[in-house]
Amino acid sequence: MTSISVVMVTLNERRLLAESLSSVQNLATEILVADLGSDDGSPEVARRYGARVVNLPRADAVEMLRPTLVAQATAEWVLLLDPDEVVDPALSRALDAASYSQDFDVVEMTFHTYMMGKRLRGTGWSPNRERHVRFFRKDRVRMSPDVHGGICAEDPARLLRLGEDAGVVHHFNYVSWEQFVSKMNRYTTVEAQERDTAGVLPSLPRLARDLAGEFVNRAVRDGIWRDGWRGLSLLVLMLTYRTLVFSKQRLLLEVGTEEQVGENDRERARGILGT
Repeated sequence: MTSISVVMVTLNERRLLAESLSSVQNLATEILVADLGSDDGSPEVARRYGARVVNLPRADAVEMLRPTLVAQATAEWVLLLDPDEVVDPALSRALDAASYSQDFDVVEMTFHTYMMGKRLRGTGWSPNRERHVRFFRKDRVRMSPDVHGGICAEDPARLLRLGEDAGVVHHFNYVSWEQFVSKMNRYTTVEAQERDTAGVLPSLPRLARDLAGEFVNRAVRDGIWRDGWRGLSLLVLMLTYRTLVFSKQRLLLEVGTEEQVGENDRERARGILGT
């Protein structure tokens, strides 16, 4: 008999948590939820669906927590799910079948993404772009703790790519622009720090390449027109994302942390006052 652990991280995620867990309740032999200090009743909702809830300290990005959490899963297979994602019945059946197969170790699946109350068709979130590895045998993947690091199959893992006809994960993402901007601010800080640690220099030519890549991939290749005003708004914000990563890293390189900037300002103020 196969075994499947559904692994999830929550922080005040009650909005769709019941629907998300309900969508995998018949698939999972274990549900493992890491809660980062919710005060909206998310842990209680998770326990009602039979989840084993563990408490972890908050992190700036969920990717930082996943390797540790997956290591605590007890099943052979792991399904990584966010609390705003719902697995449709067709995909649940396909994943169950894949877990019994001896021909595959890692499964890539299709996502339908919703933002601000509507499903996106392009702008980097089309079904042909939104394909991710989220179902795998524990010992056959490499998980990056970096922002947007993703999950990679380890050689010689065998990959199964499921198309839309096999079912999809419905990702009910941002409900407001305030939520989008708040997360963007947090993630750009983390990514700037990661680049600084890795020794990636924040040059203007690199920024120009990043901006050009965002524009071409989202506006041209993936059809910004499919998403109307949402697409235009998202394109502008993603160009801002790249600019913020560059600007935050330049600040770290040239001056330092927020505290160091504040201390420099105090020294200048004292110099002006002659104290």
